[in-house]
Parts: sequence; structure tokens; C-alpha cells
Amino acid sequence: MIKTDNFLKVKGEIMNKRMYHIHPNIGAPTLCRANRMEDCPYSGETGRENHFNTYDEAQIAAQEFFTLTYELLSSNINHDFDEIMEEIEMRKKVKKEVVKVLPTENDDEITKAIMETEDENVVMGVIEGEVYETTSWKYKSIALQNPNICKTFLHEALFDYPEEFTEETRRWLALNRSLTHEALVSLVENENEDIVVRSVALNNPNVDKEYLRNILTNEVERLKELPYEVLLYNGQIKEISGEALTYKTNEPFLFESLPEIISRTYKTWESTYK
Repeated sequence: MIKTDNFLKVKGEIMNKRMYHIHPNIGAPTLCRANRMEDCPYSGETGRENHFNTYDEAQIAAQEFFTLTYELLSSNINHDFDEIMEEIEMRKKVKKEVVKVLPTENDDEITKAIMETEDENVVMGVIEGEVYETTSWKYKSIALQNPNICKTFLHEALFDYPEEFTEETRRWLALNRSLTHEALVSLVENENEDIVVRSVALNNPNVDKEYLRNILTNEVERLKELPYEVLLYNGQIKEISGEALTYKTNEPFLFESLPEIISRTYKTWESTYK
């Protein structure tokens, strides 16, 4: 994790000039296109990490990263650094000709394009702010659910280096359609995981219905607490379990309760846009 004390803003304030960030796990420096630092997926748990005032500062941090990670000698660091940067830019950059054909005016067309694209570069471009620059999570939240997301990014954020990514990024990623039932259950049952991530993962359509049916039928007591309580606000509950539906009927619907807020906030793209 790369940190700096030389920040232009405090959390919640709009950055008044461009900043640069480095990818916390591959070390690539690039322009940060987020208007708020905490909206950048690479700003870490504090919402302030891996960001720098100038490209030179970001490049120095990246060189330090490569030195530590790849044990490069100082005599050849510039050569190796340039090669690595060229490869990263070729791999990550959204091609200009692709961006040109993306819809920009009609909101429904934009959301549909993000949902249906099979281009990993476009998906990551939306997430990283290269496409549809905005402070809103409206488009990013859709891209984070797209199964064609970069799998390295997905696994680093959810499993390998969770502390390096923002909570909001990880919560939307829990709805990603490339996650298997086993991966989702590992999130749900991890007591050290963020309770919202656990709850959102439980609402991912890839969670096996038999797993849910067992909880809703044979382990109803679990529904008293999160993450399992969120199932009472899941629209599929009626078709999954009559017992749980009876339990829900006997329980008061608590509007603005945490499970209700989670279910209302972190919806799958189908329930929101289709």
C-alpha cells in the first residue's frame, strides 16, 4: 500500500485540481479521474491512499513499488519501468475508437451499453473514470457487476487485498455475475468481512437457491441478524420458501432499518434498470 501526506483535500471535499494515483497492486501511475478521492476504487480503506499531487510523485512511488516488488536494480530501473508501463498502458487503456461508438446522450442506452459490453477495457474504463467521468456511482455500480470485469481486479478487491479498495467498490463487486456460489458463500460466512459486503453477496443471483432455501426453511433463526436478515427484503423470498414468507409476515417491515437500506441501495442491475 502506498501512502502520502501531501494531499490536496480532506474526505468529502471535491478535488480542486487533478491528482494522480497508482494502482496499489501493479503500481501503474495514471491520472485519477474521480472528482472525489474516496470515489476512486484505489483510495483504500481511508479514502486517501495511493494518490499524489503530481505525476512525478506518482511515478517515483511507482518506481519504489517496482523496486520492492520486482527487486529491480537502480541501474536498470528506468528501462524496466518504461517497459512495464508500456505494457500496462496497452492492456488497460480504453481504445479511442471503442469510446467513440459508446452512447453518451440517452441514459437508458448508456446503462444498457455498460451492462451488455463484453469488452473488459470498457468495463474497467467506466470503473476507473476513463469513460463517463462522473462523481455518481450510477454507471460504476453497473460496471462493477459486469461479468467481463478484469478478474485480477475482482479478486484483489474482494479476496486478496481488500484493505486497498474502497468499501463502496467492494460492496457493488459482491453482485458481480462472474462470482461462483462458492466464492459468494465464502464472503457471506466470513465473520471478519464487512457486514454490508456479506449481505450484498447473499443477494447475488449466483447464490444457489438450495443454500438459501435451507436457511429460509431450516435455519430461520438466522434471519434475526445480518447478513441473513437481508433475505427478508429479497424479492425472491416468496418463490424460495413459504416458511420464510410466513416468518416475514409475522415480523414488522422496518423501513430505514439496515437490512432494508442495504437491499434498497445495492440492487442488481436487472431490478434497477430492466
